[in-house]
Amino acid sequence: MNKKGNLIVSYFISVIIFLLFNSCTYKKGQLNSKDSIVTHLIQQGDDSIYLDTKYTKTKYRQALFVTNDSLKYYEILSKLNKCFFIFNQFDSVYSLSNQILFYCNRRKQTPAIHSLIAETCFTTGNCYAFMSKLDSAFKYYNIAIEQVKESESSDLLPDLYINYADAYIHKSDFVNAAYYYRKAMFISDSLHVIFRTGFPIYFGLGQTYMELRDFELSDTYYKLAWKYFKQSNNRKQFIYCNNRGNYYYYKEEYANALPWFQKARELAKNSSNDFYLNLCEGNMGEIYLYLNKLDSSGYYLDKSFHFFSGIKQQTLCYYIATVKAGLALKLNNILLAHRLLEKYNDSVHTELFVVVNRNRYLQQYYEKTGNYKQAYNYQYRNIHLNDSIRAERQRKRVADLDMRYQQDTTLLNHRNLIHNMGVQMKNLRLISYIWILIAVVILASTIILYFFQKKQHDIQWLKHVGQLTRLRMENLRNRMSPHFIFNILKGIKLNAGNPDYVTEQMDAISLMLLRSIENIEKPAIVLSDEIELVHAYVLLQKRSIPNPFEFEINVSGADLCQLIPAMMIQIPVENAIKHGLKPLGEKMKKLAVTVKHEEEGQSFIVEDNGIGFTAADKQTTGTGTGLKVLLQTIHLLNSKNRNNIRFSIYERNPGANENAGTIVEIFIPFVYSYTF
Repeated sequence: MNKKGNLIVSYFISVIIFLLFNSCTYKKGQLNSKDSIVTHLIQQGDDSIYLDTKYTKTKYRQALFVTNDSLKYYEILSKLNKCFFIFNQFDSVYSLSNQILFYCNRRKQTPAIHSLIAETCFTTGNCYAFMSKLDSAFKYYNIAIEQVKESESSDLLPDLYINYADAYIHKSDFVNAAYYYRKAMFISDSLHVIFRTGFPIYFGLGQTYMELRDFELSDTYYKLAWKYFKQSNNRKQFIYCNNRGNYYYYKEEYANALPWFQKARELAKNSSNDFYLNLCEGNMGEIYLYLNKLDSSGYYLDKSFHFFSGIKQQTLCYYIATVKAGLALKLNNILLAHRLLEKYNDSVHTELFVVVNRNRYLQQYYEKTGNYKQAYNYQYRNIHLNDSIRAERQRKRVADLDMRYQQDTTLLNHRNLIHNMGVQMKNLRLISYIWILIAVVILASTIILYFFQKKQHDIQWLKHVGQLTRLRMENLRNRMSPHFIFNILKGIKLNAGNPDYVTEQMDAISLMLLRSIENIEKPAIVLSDEIELVHAYVLLQKRSIPNPFEFEINVSGADLCQLIPAMMIQIPVENAIKHGLKPLGEKMKKLAVTVKHEEEGQSFIVEDNGIGFTAADKQTTGTGTGLKVLLQTIHLLNSKNRNNIRFSIYERNPGANENAGTIVEIFIPFVYSYTF
């Protein structure tokens, strides 16, 4: 008999022995029913799920073998499903989840069934989040949240919102991450489970505001998380210490960062986690460089670089090679610095601040070698990158302020309601005429408070609209950058002998500059003006697009006087050219804009035969600011309208190796207000 057969026989023998033993203990009065056996087995499994998952799986399977109740059977399957997730057996999770959900859909929807669906969808969503399939993760998290509200297991709700926020962290959407962390915190306070959820919530908020460079708020949440530090496992403690070091690194307080990285290094050594250990030592190497402890810097950088080169971790090799180049420049080893900067130059999936550091070292290298033109070139790049980073971070902080304002207003209203109820209870103990007098005072106060809050809300809303306008102004300034204008003027200069070309280009650049100034604070413009801008933009870009290239706009039957959000067509066209068509090189490139008149509005379709947005996301180094500003504007306008603008983007040929193509569809109703 093979090993698999031996394991199966051994398993069933153990189950039979267990049942015989429990049958005897049943007669002795130790376990008085089969339900007690099942409960005992489940409790044993629950107690060891994070300590010995294999043992836990065995206990759950024994409970499955014993139970006769169908609901209990599938509840145990849900617990076993969680074990599969801990073991990273995702195929088993998906299969078992489908089996459980199929059972639940055929049963009457009781609170217990809702709870079972919630647990199953939570586990499935965690699998998708772990695999970075965040859209699928959000889908299952949303189902779980709705099911929890119909069940009796409300304790699961904070964990769902924490994982929801973690998924947004992976998307670098720190605004929504902060929103859901705070939502988890409010619910945890209400359910009195903050002792269990406090560390992930406060740590997540600390990390979020560190990324937004709100250091004061980040420090506050990190200190709150520290209260739960000793209750956390080794992995969470390492991540906390490493991020605390990053906090002081971003503040450029390198002497304060070093002790945290040293503490993280000790935790990594104790857990025998080589990846965490070398990651931490790479951070320490950079800190020692800034502290002018060059021998220590070289030791840790070499050690870390050797490890990540061995496992071919290109992103971290890029980062550490950049720091090693900085160390070489400090030691005047120009040749080594040049070799490091030339060899490790793949910045895909690299954070922008690392690219900024690399450009700074390249600037220093070219200054030392006397190539001041190249030095200026990298200095100019860094100025442009820093402007983009600041603009994006400012936009996110404004959006976070808006989220926090909305949450704080809701919480304030709840607290006012609770306070008023307490006052009313006290007034019931007073004599009738005093009770009436106090009731009148409370009523008057409530009315005054209502109008005061309404006024404050209106003021705050205007403030947010103003901040959004300033962000749009910065985005437009970035779009009409000196680099863009310089390229156009350079083309005009090279074709000075062709007066028709010069006139055409000058008219186009003049139109774009004029319209940018006129529309900079307008939330919407006329469709005909937008089409005119798109024509001008494509005309200016044609010289930089390798032939063959075909472009057409079809507005037959469209209402050219309809208002649309500013740059609504231009931004998808710009993205299609930059990220979809240019990478095709000498292949045929097609870009089409179609405006269709429908019953309730007009639809706008921007279609290209480029590499597809999935491949473009992997190749591009841009920040996506234009598309984000457009989506934020649509979101803000939709919040004020009954009929909403609909926006979607998808690939024309999903899964194609090349020419996947991208389609952007936008529907704008005829009845729509553009007033903030």
